[in-house]
Amino acid sequence: MEYICLNCGHITESLTCPNCYHIMSEDEYNKVIEKAQKSIRYGYYYRKEAEENINVHYNLLSPTNYLEWIATAVLAGVSYDLLKYLAIKIYNHIKAKFTSNEKSYSMILDILNDERKFQEFVKYLQEYKDGLVTLDESKKKYIEEELRADFMGEKAHELYQKEKRVPNAQDFLSFLEEAKEKNAFSVKPQNNIKAFLLLKEE
Repeated sequence: MEYICLNCGHITESLTCPNCYHIMSEDEYNKVIEKAQKSIRYGYYYRKEAEENINVHYNLLSPTNYLEWIATAVLAGVSYDLLKYLAIKIYNHIKAKFTSNEKSYSMILDILNDERKFQEFVKYLQEYKDGLVTLDESKKKYIEEELRADFMGEKAHELYQKEKRVPNAQDFLSFLEEAKEKNAFSVKPQNNIKAFLLLKEE
């Protein structure tokens, strides 16, 4: 498995960075990547669907975390110049490592290599991080409906895994109550995550 050092941005196969010697725990790393995945899912993919008024869902399961690494840097408040530096680094890494299987990464390479698409990707993630306050209300509602559907689906899946049954009306009311407590159906502004501190200093 590949990781990106959350301190200096070095791509590595270990949770201990050979470049700056920063040690990450698996749990810490996974939490950061999960936040990045959500920002891409709701801030980019679903927004593209809302903006383009299409019903075809993007493949939301990525075989790698390459775009999540960029999203992590956006969520950490890294400057655009450093985001570009990171994008070039990841792009070159993919090109060098996957020459025979490049087609699988075409969408990722396209975003990383096309200035307009990359700017849009970064802009959408930054606006998601800020709570989508400038987004048209109908588009924001579309994204929040997807949040609602995903939350209810995840809770139903958890229940099935745990009790081997599908949810009943009472379960759905319980899910809704939990969502209300967590404010899970709305996109809220987020604080910077703590990542890429050494990269920011360079």
